[in-house]
Amino acid sequence: MSQEKEITTLGRGGSDLTAVALAKVLHAEVCEIYTDVRGVYTADPRLVSKARRLTKISYEEMLELAATGAKVLHSRSVEVARKFDIPLHVRSSFDDEDGTANQYAVLDGISSGGKTGTGEFCDVTAFNRNLCVPGNWPTHSWYTAFAPYENPEIVVVAFVYNGGEGAVTAGPIVKQVIEAYFELKAIDANR
Repeated sequence: MSQEKEITTLGRGGSDLTAVALAKVLHAEVCEIYTDVRGVYTADPRLVSKARRLTKISYEEMLELAATGAKVLHSRSVEVARKFDIPLHVRSSFDDEDGTANQYAVLDGISSGGKTGTGEFCDVTAFNRNLCVPGNWPTHSWYTAFAPYENPEIVVVAFVYNGGEGAVTAGPIVKQVIEAYFELKAIDANR
């Protein structure tokens, strides 16, 4: 939202860009991007059966892939991550291989997607409580999810001050809200 209270959208890649921006502002050590593939591949694994998953890729290589049509990460998010030296981890929204959110926020019978993160920062409240120890700052968790994955009806964002790891603390909160939404929707449908 602008200073004049005008609402704007970020366009394609907006969720990736938002995740990187939150990681920057929250001083996160890493930004995890959840998508429909398990990482960055040499080619689209849905189209090329022999595509290999890359365990590591530079910002420049990822920007080149994005520029040539790879849709796993939007180039704007990679540019911001590179500018602020924020490591990006690409994870699958559908399984828990190399990921954490699905352990804590999986929804039975409801497809969903989401992003999670943990920010380390010290504010006045933490400072006044002597919690601001360099190298061991308070951690604050966040998780954003939408459901159903194919045609989203609901988006939930949870930010837990001094909450620890994002998926562990904020994930179950988001899960409960989404489950309640679909439970109430089912009750309304039966009226």
